[in-house]
Amino acid sequence: MTQYTVSQLAQLSGVSARTIRYYDQIGLLQPALTTEKYYRIYTEQEVDLLQQILYFRRLGFKLSEIKEIMENPNYDVVNSLKTHQRWLRQEVEELNRLNASLSEAIKYYQGEQSMTDDQKFQELKTQYLQENERLYGEELRDKYEEKELQQFNDNFANLSKEKYDAWKKAEEQLIKDLNILLKEPGVVDLDSPVAMDAFLSHQKWLKLIYPKYDSNFHRGIVQMYLADERFSDYYNSRTDGDSVELLAQIINHYV
Repeated sequence: MTQYTVSQLAQLSGVSARTIRYYDQIGLLQPALTTEKYYRIYTEQEVDLLQQILYFRRLGFKLSEIKEIMENPNYDVVNSLKTHQRWLRQEVEELNRLNASLSEAIKYYQGEQSMTDDQKFQELKTQYLQENERLYGEELRDKYEEKELQQFNDNFANLSKEKYDAWKKAEEQLIKDLNILLKEPGVVDLDSPVAMDAFLSHQKWLKLIYPKYDSNFHRGIVQMYLADERFSDYYNSRTDGDSVELLAQIINHYV
């Protein structure tokens, strides 16, 4: 049975020895045994685990997420690798589409062909839908029927340039309002003009991509934000603090 020290495993995998030791410290990749002189020894089983970890890292998973996935009793390495492969194929397709879009844009700016305003933004809208599917598709399907999700995607894909710009501006205004409110000392006044503007901006953002909007739909969106940290992270990463709880309070106050 082949055995590897930390330095040998580092050389084999291209991962630094320091990283391998850190993976041991957090319980993500522990050695098969430790010698009397405290040398970590790894076997083929740990090599396989490290390979899987690196695939997860390549796809942007956090170490804590990888640990949780791999410690799950139902974790299946084959299904996991097939999922990785499917995501990579989607990424290749997205890059190919982006490359084709860039080629069209280059021809346009060189005066070799014309482009409508809608064509200029079509690829950006397509990329948004694909990223939304990759990050949140499973959770959205748990909450909404496939027909509703398809309608959402169709509405967004067919937004005119004017509506697409309005959609982007509504989100920008929402983030701006949330940052203002986060800086206020004490309890936020939900009846303030800024809080109301935050609600109206989020409402407009939803209405532009979901014409069947109603108050129940808005409340449901908020509950989804609170239930899944990936939705929370979307807003928290764009503001100067934990904003999703505040956004939920504002929306529940007005709808």
